[in-house]
Amino acid sequence: MSCLYYVLVKHCLSETSWLQTFENVYKYALKHFTTILSEHNCPKHMLKTFSDMWSNETLKYLIKSCVSNRLADLSIRYISTDLNENFELSES
Repeated sequence: MSCLYYVLVKHCLSETSWLQTFENVYKYALKHFTTILSEHNCPKHMLKTFSDMWSNETLKYLIKSCVSNRLADLSIRYISTDLNENFELSES
């Protein structure tokens, strides 16, 4: 099962660059969070700080780093799991 999941994830990420997917999600998140902050009467200076952080891509860089690290961890984990499964099958 893990092998299939890894192949599907890898296939999806190769079909559309994960960076492009991230850009799309990032743009949507900016719009969504700005709307939420506005609806909850967020003070203007906080809204400005938030917008500035998004605009200069500080948050984008942090989020992208986390996503990249997580993808690398998942890739290593699934490759390791696949190797273990193949080893177990070859022993039987």
